[in-house]
Amino acid sequence: MVVGQFSQSVDLAIVGSGVAGLAAAIESHARGRSVAVVRHGEGCRLPRSGADPLTAACEAMGIDVLEGDAVLDGDRQLRIPGNMAVPRLRFRRLLLAPDLAPDLAPGAIHASPWSLATTTAAPPAAAAVALVRGGGVAECAAAASLAAAGWTVRLDAGACGLLPEAGAMIRSAVAGRLRDAGVQVLSPAAAAAAEGEAGSPQLVLDAAALRPRIEGLGLEATAVRIDGGRIAVDEQLRTADPRILAAGAAVAGPASEGRWARQGRHAAAVAGGEAAAFHEPLAMHMLPLGAGYAAWCGLTDTQPPAVRCFEGDAGPAARCRLLFDDGGLLAGASLDVASGSAAAAAELLLAVEMAVEAEDLALIARDPGDPAAIAIGRAASVAAMGLAAATA
Repeated sequence: MVVGQFSQSVDLAIVGSGVAGLAAAIESHARGRSVAVVRHGEGCRLPRSGADPLTAACEAMGIDVLEGDAVLDGDRQLRIPGNMAVPRLRFRRLLLAPDLAPDLAPGAIHASPWSLATTTAAPPAAAAVALVRGGGVAECAAAASLAAAGWTVRLDAGACGLLPEAGAMIRSAVAGRLRDAGVQVLSPAAAAAAEGEAGSPQLVLDAAALRPRIEGLGLEATAVRIDGGRIAVDEQLRTADPRILAAGAAVAGPASEGRWARQGRHAAAVAGGEAAAFHEPLAMHMLPLGAGYAAWCGLTDTQPPAVRCFEGDAGPAARCRLLFDDGGLLAGASLDVASGSAAAAAELLLAVEMAVEAEDLALIARDPGDPAAIAIGRAASVAAMGLAAATA
């Protein structure tokens, strides 16, 4: 992009710089198509330390991320008020991936646990209280981040409890990490009692009442249909307007960075002419917790009786659990890592989705210094021997 030009034309314009939008931009660029992203808010991301990998990838590829909010203006054109370099953006296809909007209720700052800005703000005043409602991945990550920033954090996990979609190993590990960080994980009774205490929260993170930032996009002049505050799409993530697709927080479904990223990549493929339907992947989660993380996929407390579980560890630094179905294929996995790179975890979660055999997991343990890779390798060795003995 040349600074100062008054318009730009791209194959794919993306509204929203959250997970879905950036993943779509990277995929589209990799396919040789021109792409530009309009930030349109802060970006829905889990709080994390260090450089954001999707943002870094976009910068390395030279993908334009334009500041400002977008408004549809005529046929195949966006207007970006306030952006002096590119006030208008022309496109062949448009992907709507707007971020979640905060609820500016009186008495406290209400925002989404997916909002990176709320958890990287300046340190709070002494004894400032933050209330996080919900026990999902984003809520746990936000609670840990806020506690590290100096807030007194109360986590109201609700009736479903902490990480209801995860297995007992992950729930126990995450609960311990949160307690170590100083987060008060409240039972329903304790949460009700805390509502009446004198220390009213100055910050409330609650995703339940939040909606994507759809208002003001100018969708009234299109055939795009809104259903329950979300953009209605078909199985290919296309809206009723042939020019426009939607993904991420703008589309109904569970809030998950993995799901949003896959939707973004799929939408980029559809925009480029591929017509495959989007299939929901396995729920893959990676939860940042200070220097370490917890990660899991396909591992719950309601597994069929035919599955077999195997464990391996790297001392207190990392612990891995693998679950295999009755055919000897990987059906679930989890990791609890005190510190280190998440690369091995990402490969393990992909291996679950692909349902590999135990021997294939040895390829993940390439880095002898990575505690996660060590734990995966040890669990895989135990699994290979156990499964071989079972079929002997």
